[in-house]
Amino acid sequence: MKHIYTIISISLICSFCTDLEINQKPLTTDIIELESFKRFVTLDGKPSINLTFLVRSQIKKSMIDSTISKFVRQNIDAFSTEFSQIGLSFYKESKITNEKNLRDNPRDLDRYSQENDLLWVYNWNKEKSFMTRTKFKNGKIVNSKSNIRVTDIDSPKH
Repeated sequence: MKHIYTIISISLICSFCTDLEINQKPLTTDIIELESFKRFVTLDGKPSINLTFLVRSQIKKSMIDSTISKFVRQNIDAFSTEFSQIGLSFYKESKITNEKNLRDNPRDLDRYSQENDLLWVYNWNKEKSFMTRTKFKNGKIVNSKSNIRVTDIDSPKH
């Protein structure tokens, strides 16, 4: 009888842990972090980070900007807990800019993706509550907005 209680207890604990793991999954699978491009730097003695994300090709073209904006709005607090400055770069998935190719050929990010697949760059300064948001198309800036609040990220005034 003692063994049955032990087995039931272990089963419940495993079930609880599995539920926690499931609940900690990213908010969206449409945007994934490219871990190998994560860069930690120190600016003025303060920890900073640059993160690179891939926006999956399954997202409708008309929804890409709002999907990225929503992702940043939902995750900025998690990104800014340890770092005084955060850089977030978003690239569209393509034949060259994809997980497998960039893992095998990391230089393609600079050689190809910067000019062809870069969508948005967000820079956040926690101390000054300052953010810049820059939109790119074919390697050129098409829209830049600075000194925006996190609540402004999804404003229709792109």
